[in-house]
Amino acid sequence: MKSELICIRGLFEHNLSIPDYQRPYRWKVENAQILFDDLYASFKKNKEGEYRIGSIVLYHNREGKYYIIDGQQRVTTLSI
Repeated sequence: MKSELICIRGLFEHNLSIPDYQRPYRWKVENAQILFDDLYASFKKNKEGEYRIGSIVLYHNREGKYYIIDGQQRVTTLSI
């Protein structure tokens, strides 16, 4: 198992997929607003700094897909 820090742009460069067993998207506007407010506050504080969005766990299969095992609500919100 390999762990690494990547930027959001780098995350979306992968061929991402959500496994069927994952729960459906459940975030409400309030949940997304909290995420975006936090991102914006971090950017205002330090435009060149890093923001840790939390753990996102991916499984890379042999066909080249990256299945989102953990963090799908955040990843889906950012992709929308």
